[in-house]
Amino acid sequence: MAGIDISPSGIRLTREACADRGIDFEGQVSDMTTLPWADSTFDAALSISTIHHHQRQGIVRTLGQVRRVLKPGGLLLVDFPCTETLDYRLLRERVVAGQIAEIEPNTFVDQHPDLDEMDDNFLPHHYCDEEDLRDLLRSFEITRLRPCANRRIVRA
Repeated sequence: MAGIDISPSGIRLTREACADRGIDFEGQVSDMTTLPWADSTFDAALSISTIHHHQRQGIVRTLGQVRRVLKPGGLLLVDFPCTETLDYRLLRERVVAGQIAEIEPNTFVDQHPDLDEMDDNFLPHHYCDEEDLRDLLRSFEITRLRPCANRRIVRA
């Protein structure tokens, strides 16, 4: 198993959890838009509550990197926040109230300097409708798409 995190502590915690379970883990501190592995390295990739923390162009770059490191026929399990949720409607209300910024269509960020360190609101949060999601995943074969279930399974 291998993984990346932009946070060294995220890699450290994952190494510790894997070691406790006897699982070999190759952890790299890296931004997800530049994966440090060779082409066609992995049979599968998993991205849960992560890939949407970029502006759309960063998501496109990241998906290109994932596609590159997956073997032909490899699987990607990924989730994206959905525009058909209460969370999305509440974010829209916060934009109107001037509490957060919409930095590009359907991408929100809280730019207040007093954010709690443990809160990820300072990161971009990109929300997708089905059309946007299909466009983002156009280089993959979508084998299962669950609207607003926050899980997408695609084949490389």
